[in-house]
Amino acid sequence: MSKINKTKILNPPRQDWINKEIINDINKRNELWHSYKNNISDKTLEENFKVSRSKVHKKIQETKKTYYLNFFQKHMKSPRSMWQGINKLARNNIKDSAGPKKIIMDSKTITDVKEICECFNKYFSSIGEVLASKIPNVHLENQSLLVTKASPSYNLSKFEPATTDEIAKIIDELDPNTSCGIDGVSAKSIKCIKQLITSPLTSCINDCMTQGVFPDSLKVAKVTPIFKSGDKADPCNYRPISILPVISKIFEKVIYTRIAKHLQINNFLYKKQYGFRPRSNTLSATVDLVTKIRNRIDEKQLVLGIFIDLKKAFDTITTFIHPYLSEKKPKHKKLN
Repeated sequence: MSKINKTKILNPPRQDWINKEIINDINKRNELWHSYKNNISDKTLEENFKVSRSKVHKKIQETKKTYYLNFFQKHMKSPRSMWQGINKLARNNIKDSAGPKKIIMDSKTITDVKEICECFNKYFSSIGEVLASKIPNVHLENQSLLVTKASPSYNLSKFEPATTDEIAKIIDELDPNTSCGIDGVSAKSIKCIKQLITSPLTSCINDCMTQGVFPDSLKVAKVTPIFKSGDKADPCNYRPISILPVISKIFEKVIYTRIAKHLQINNFLYKKQYGFRPRSNTLSATVDLVTKIRNRIDEKQLVLGIFIDLKKAFDTITTFIHPYLSEKKPKHKKLN
């Protein structure tokens, strides 16, 4: 007996705008095509096929147009969702998510996969200190002024315990399509067993907050270098994307809500800080900027703008202001 291996090719995922009516029309068009292909001399079959093909094409265009029109109207106030729709419509997808086959570091070409990972890990973990060391000393004289001491009334000595309802809500808000962390546990699986883990997970998180401890296992991230532009062999042209365990994201959300509430109550944040705040984003900053420019132009005044783009801003500023944080910063254990 001989063994026959068969390969089954799965159909691509169905587009969101395709409905049952379009599928039925496509099937009818395909049936007419097969009939016409078997009898090419039949002019009636040819005409019916062309009419059906034109009908399907027109219906697809109209349905797709209506779908995206409704989508953009629905997400008009959500820039992130808007750009996701634009990229999907323009097919701006990353076709190759794998790392580079070679990189050049210290004038040496590296092709071994493990060595490439080590080079990326070394580069990402040290670039902040390297850039901070290049800042002229003249800017370090008033470094103490950058770190303000909060008054005793502003101190946050302990966190309010989490409730099972809060943890359940955070789990419900998890995106099921996100990638798994290094532990291999997906958000979809967490959502499926929510009823079983909500209570013990709440207890564990409260114990950690009481002891002031964030488990080391939740700090280990799966890091992927994402190419930006330029030479693909240069590590400087990549940015790291860290994927933490799902449990870590739940714990972080609990901590975030309490710190954000504390800062808001004490009016700690500057009102013109647009990033990392609820109901405030780049769209708000753009509207504010355009409004100021128009007002100054109406007043017959000159308008000048200074835009600063800091290389590796978060790593550099963190190392610049708090050098000791670079020693405590957890190292990434794995890099894809």
